[in-house]
Amino acid sequence: MLSQASRRTLQSLSRNNRVVVAANRRSMMAFADKAKLREKVEEDRYMKEQEEAWKEKLRALKQQEETSRDAAHHAEVVDPVKKDIEKLLAETGDKVSDAGLENLAKFRLDL
Repeated sequence: MLSQASRRTLQSLSRNNRVVVAANRRSMMAFADKAKLREKVEEDRYMKEQEEAWKEKLRALKQQEETSRDAAHHAEVVDPVKKDIEKLLAETGDKVSDAGLENLAKFRLDL
């Protein structure tokens, strides 16, 4: 059988071992919590980047649509008025540059 001193030594070792195991478990749990938090932060960052990329594509599409709409409006409305003004000026013998015709047409249309 074990002597009294040996038993005490084993008991103290056992207690110390339990404390170390408990501390390791806590630190592992803390590590797992930190890893989950870090994963959540990375996921949020990725989602924000994807959202920004999507918004940028949407802005580009809207800009392209607006540009094509302006070009179509110009071809349908401003060009016929420019031709009409050019015809009026030709009757009187006056000449105006293309930029001037553009401005006169926009003035006439209140644009």
